[in-house]
Amino acid sequence: MKKHLFTGFTLIELLVVVAILGVLAAIGTISYSSYVVSSKMSSAENLMQQISLAQTEYYSDKGSYYFQSSACDPNAENSKKITEEENLGVPIALDKDDKPALGFLFCIEGDESAYEIVALAEFGPDNKSERCEITFKSSKQQAERNSNCSK
Repeated sequence: MKKHLFTGFTLIELLVVVAILGVLAAIGTISYSSYVVSSKMSSAENLMQQISLAQTEYYSDKGSYYFQSSACDPNAENSKKITEEENLGVPIALDKDDKPALGFLFCIEGDESAYEIVALAEFGPDNKSERCEITFKSSKQQAERNSNCSK
């Protein structure tokens, strides 16, 4: 009598392979999402540098810095004002629902002799005080992230 040998994988072997693929997919998803957030923060900092350069040009033309108030709220309205040519003319991309393409909204606070650019993340917790905020002060000429940016 002949024995028929079946070749192929057992159910256990297939389950092990599927489990390994699931773990790899989970790790990849987490790494990718942190990469996306990190690149949004870097893009916001680059845009803040552009706004700072525009402030230098504005100051040379008008003799004072452009600012929106002594304490402002980063929102779509303030971001649009920065974009306007008669102000600084720095393009900040917003979609039709006024959601920022970079994931950050901007405003400029200060007075005629100094300014601070504030960028607030649109993503993250509902409570604004728990979101990532990046500031750029004219005195330091360097962007600084709050502690919520590293979470």
